Amino acid sequence: MSDQIKFYRVWGMPSPDTFDIPPIAGFVQKYLLKSKVSVDPFARNKRWATHTNDINPNTAATLHLEADEFLRRLETDGVKADLLFFDPPYSPRQLKECYNSFGREMQLEDGQTARLRKLWKEAALPILSDDAVVFIIWLEHCGNGNEERI
Repeated sequence: MSDQIKFYRVWGMPSPDTFDIPPIAGFVQKYLLKSKVSVDPFARNKRWATHTNDINPNTAATLHLEADEFLRRLETDGVKADLLFFDPPYSPRQLKECYNSFGREMQLEDGQTARLRKLWKEAALPILSDDAVVFIIWLEHCGNGNEERI
């Protein structure tokens, strides 16, 4: 049956650039080939998506806005995406490192990840087509703290 869900577990060397991890890159590329309009609000230096953004102005992303501002701009522009990559910094520590990398001072509300995730989700929903595929990548520490789970 083609409707069955299949699970695979593949190991890849962790990297701060998630889509540079070979098993993840290969998986994502399959969907990119089928996509007409794709969005990546946390693109860093990957320009794979049709619309790319990263808050850090020192990255290769097309725009450098807060993720929710970027997504609202796409909505205003009438963008309807069939593919969304959602790979934000997963912890206040990562957010602080990101901000420090380009000289921005992290504010208290910047570290409230649950609030930010809700804000990002609400901003993303209006730009998604009815048949959109969304890649949500949350990395979290598990075990002895030396492992990360996707």
